[in-house]
Amino acid sequence: MTHPVLGDDASPKRASAGPFDAERESIRAEQDRPRTVSDRGRCLLRDSVVIDMIQPMENGNLTKYHLLEQARAVGFTFVSVTIYPDSDARASLDGIGAVRRYVAEHSDNFIFAHNSLDIARAQNAGRTAIGVNFQETLPLGGNLDLLPVYKSLGISHMLLAYNRRNMVADGCTEVVDNGLSRFGRDVVKEMSKIGILCDGSHTGYRSSMEAMELYDGPFIFSHSNCKAVFNHYRNIADDQIQACAATGGVIGINGVGMFLDDPYARAESMFRHIDHVVSLVGETHVGIGLDRMADLDLIYQYLHDNAAMWPDNDGRPMRFSTFSSHAVIGEVVDLMLAHGYSEAAITGYLGQNFLRVLERVWT
Repeated sequence: MTHPVLGDDASPKRASAGPFDAERESIRAEQDRPRTVSDRGRCLLRDSVVIDMIQPMENGNLTKYHLLEQARAVGFTFVSVTIYPDSDARASLDGIGAVRRYVAEHSDNFIFAHNSLDIARAQNAGRTAIGVNFQETLPLGGNLDLLPVYKSLGISHMLLAYNRRNMVADGCTEVVDNGLSRFGRDVVKEMSKIGILCDGSHTGYRSSMEAMELYDGPFIFSHSNCKAVFNHYRNIADDQIQACAATGGVIGINGVGMFLDDPYARAESMFRHIDHVVSLVGETHVGIGLDRMADLDLIYQYLHDNAAMWPDNDGRPMRFSTFSSHAVIGEVVDLMLAHGYSEAAITGYLGQNFLRVLERVWT
């Protein structure tokens, strides 16, 4: 998949037709339909720190669809933008620069965040803090010395591997999971030392479990759902969730229909994964990692062109699915209220849990 600059609005060719094409238009309509939220739910959103730990930037996803503005309108306090996940160092620097430029050009609405104090500053100013992350370790190019450089530029968290094996770890789609490499073990320890959050999403089971043993601090799965709720290779097992919680970390539940077993990516489906995490490890270890993509044709063209990276799940091909909008969070809050969740548990899910981790690690 190529990675144009931040404002590139080029449209890809339409993906090959599949067995679920008849559902496409109703699935598209679900993504941005109007949402009804209770008065109590709106008050909770208004008064809470609300954090989305994953917002992809590529191919005009931010600019063409104004996704940061949409998140701000819903009430998000902090959004972490993913720099292209399979980039080298030069492309990664270009991506960081593009995000920082966009924030600077829209400074009435946004503040670039280097630490948790910047999140508080943005909230006090009525703006939304924007950070950056890597969904890969490829930007290191095998050079451990680049970690503090990326840290200084604002990278708050980094995945170890994106589905496939790399120099650091195995990804979640590999047939054989050999765990962390020697270099990978050094990367995990250095991330802990300098204050970059270690993120196990998209990473192989053994690699993530070894990383949680090595990383000195709270570990995160920024946008991973529960394998016990839906058995998908991109979802994580109960013992991974328990190991993450034991570090003091957080699992961000995503709004990706493919990983929810719900092509409409409804709030009810997200709630099932939230509820499972809370039942398993408690209310202080769950958060939001929406992974919002707006151009469904683009993402399905990407899946079609990168089939080796996105194999069938237990013999079942990917269904055409939507990605939840930021506005779905109000419906999730109402579901949590309806199921007896306390306001403290809800504010934890909305952002306080991830903020606790950022305050500890992101110095």
